[in-house]
Amino acid sequence: MVGGYIRGQFILALLISVLVGLGMGFIFHLPYAFLLGILAFIMAFIPVLGTFISGAVCILIALTQSWVTALLVLVYFVFIHVIEGEVVGPRIVGKSVGLHPIVSLFALVAGGELFGIWGTLFASPIAGVLQTIIIVLWGEWRVRHPDQFAQTKEQVKETVTGE
Repeated sequence: MVGGYIRGQFILALLISVLVGLGMGFIFHLPYAFLLGILAFIMAFIPVLGTFISGAVCILIALTQSWVTALLVLVYFVFIHVIEGEVVGPRIVGKSVGLHPIVSLFALVAGGELFGIWGTLFASPIAGVLQTIIIVLWGEWRVRHPDQFAQTKEQVKETVTGE
């Protein structure tokens, strides 16, 4: 599960890196677009703040061209942050950990509210572990107490073992 979380974060960081690198290079024609993409990749591993830090660097570089370009880069980063945090992030990380996107998004919000940056960093893996524990405990309960359920013992055993 932790390996899935790391793969999901890597894919998300790669996506953000490509969006930043291509956007800064082809849309805004900023110098060092490739390096800005690499910076965005590295910063994507820092929840919430990473996009803001890489965005601030890109805006500062855009200010060397014009304030209009810097403003457009700001709008572009808001767009990237919304896409990352609300649409793509929960789906990629949730799918790699095995969580439904709504559960993943709820875990990120709850983790961030309760524990700040560290909460958002560990929210999805912890939610995935909790989900696994609950599923196993529920399956064991159904096997040990079949009289409380309408299914037979064989049906429960097939559900739990997947046979």
